[in-house]
Amino acid sequence: MLKFGREITYRPLLVGLAGILVGVYLGKLGGIVLGTVTGLGLFIDAVFVYYGINLQLDFSYWTIDNDKIQYYNLSTFPKKVKTIFLTKHTGMETINLSDIKGYTFYGLGDAYKDIGWGIIVGIGQVVASRVLLRANNPRCLVIQTKDGKLITLDLARDYIADSKKMDKKLDQVIKILDKHKFD
Repeated sequence: MLKFGREITYRPLLVGLAGILVGVYLGKLGGIVLGTVTGLGLFIDAVFVYYGINLQLDFSYWTIDNDKIQYYNLSTFPKKVKTIFLTKHTGMETINLSDIKGYTFYGLGDAYKDIGWGIIVGIGQVVASRVLLRANNPRCLVIQTKDGKLITLDLARDYIADSKKMDKKLDQVIKILDKHKFD
């Protein structure tokens, strides 16, 4: 079995709970209303806003073996929120290789290799930094199923970590997919 991306963890909830702890501390200093509003605000901002938007970028885990592809479906906001709170109990969706009509790889190559940013000057850049990192070299595997669905599986995290190792893994993915005839 080949694994890609990073498995979903409890990090989004832990970051949200850290916001609540900040609220509790501020509640002791400035009153219960300030603490409650701050704690809930930070929790909602971390869990629902930041991870509600970026969960797919941070945790784009999927696997492939000789029979199937499994992935976390994080395509909609409700699915992301459910996954944040239920973490690994959400379950992965499965595509049987016999249900695949075709596949292609997508990547922008060298056109964006010189993209970069300098000193971080605002909170917006901090929040967008993961997106900017992936924009430097976005890569994915797009699967088309026989029932017409298009499923995009991220490869960017693995390419950023080790591109030579990733090239070898992609050769294995191609061999697995090419063993099956696509109608």
